[in-house]
Amino acid sequence: GFIISNIQIFCKDTPNVVVVGATNRPADLDAALLRRLDVKLCVPRPDFDTHRTLVLHYLATTTHTLTPSNVNDLVARTEGRSCDDIHKVLTTSARNCVNDAIALAHQTGSTPHVPPLGFSDILNVCLSQPSGFSDLQEEQDHLKFAANFAHKLSSDRVHMITDAQVAKYVSMPHPP
Repeated sequence: GFIISNIQIFCKDTPNVVVVGATNRPADLDAALLRRLDVKLCVPRPDFDTHRTLVLHYLATTTHTLTPSNVNDLVARTEGRSCDDIHKVLTTSARNCVNDAIALAHQTGSTPHVPPLGFSDILNVCLSQPSGFSDLQEEQDHLKFAANFAHKLSSDRVHMITDAQVAKYVSMPHPP
């Protein structure tokens, strides 16, 4: 459809164009679009150690009271979630703390005081946001597609990104 025709129109007169796209929902992509992509990268969900590195990376700029045991528990409770899911859980948790402090200050007429992010704050969000999928069937469909992705497209054009590569990227300094 729309994306394919625009890529073809744009690339016809500009041969040195690189089109980069990303999705957490590859099963929803049109087969015709997939055929036109020269290289596909499959980034798996993070393993425990990479997942832990991500959580610690996201927590590094937040005042929190999590112990190493809390971090391990959080990693175990969010197993199978994407990097974006993990980021959303932690961002929502921090935002909820700020909103609660503002609401309390408004009620009492005092200056807002935002307490450090606690394990229970994150756990409440984890329980209210099970994953980035709307239902179990959607999650199962995604997992089935992800498991067959490299097999279906088996060629030298499909590249798997390793957990070590993801961890290396996460530990690199990034601009704000």
